[in-house]
Amino acid sequence: MHWRKAAVAAVNRPTFEALYRAQFSAVWNWLRRMGVPREARPDAAQETFEIALRRWEHIDPARPPLPWLLGIAFRVVVAQRRKLDARAEFVDEVLESLEGGQDLERQVFNRQAREWVWKSLQTLNLEQRAVFSMCELEGLPVPEVAESLEIPLNTAYSRLRLAREKIEQWLTLNVTAGDTL
Repeated sequence: MHWRKAAVAAVNRPTFEALYRAQFSAVWNWLRRMGVPREARPDAAQETFEIALRRWEHIDPARPPLPWLLGIAFRVVVAQRRKLDARAEFVDEVLESLEGGQDLERQVFNRQAREWVWKSLQTLNLEQRAVFSMCELEGLPVPEVAESLEIPLNTAYSRLRLAREKIEQWLTLNVTAGDTL
């Protein structure tokens, strides 16, 4: 019976190329949120997908692939930081992501809001930033995040709580009363 289950899983599993096409931009954006500098992102994304390809036979087709990929990307970022032993650099890419046709006031507001997010993310350690980004910015459930980062569930909840507190504290201290989100 085991061979039947494996055969059904193989038929239901998307191709790696389809996974790459569907998830590349999500991984790229997540690497950006994790503070990977623009010039290092192509290598980090490539390494993430190379590792994913090597582990392709172990993916559970019943589970969404994004948490699995972000868990791999997290370990790539950690390894990259250890190698470089340098602080993360946040690059402002707001103008690239703004929609055309927005009035100038909306563009300025969007740029300011993104800047506040990037600056507040810098206050988090890498582990808190990973959990916060996966839960709050990618919309993944905490249990999936904990599993993909290979940490206990309560640790994931704790890191998320601490990250939210730090970001709220940063916003309280740095965003004036006249500014609005």
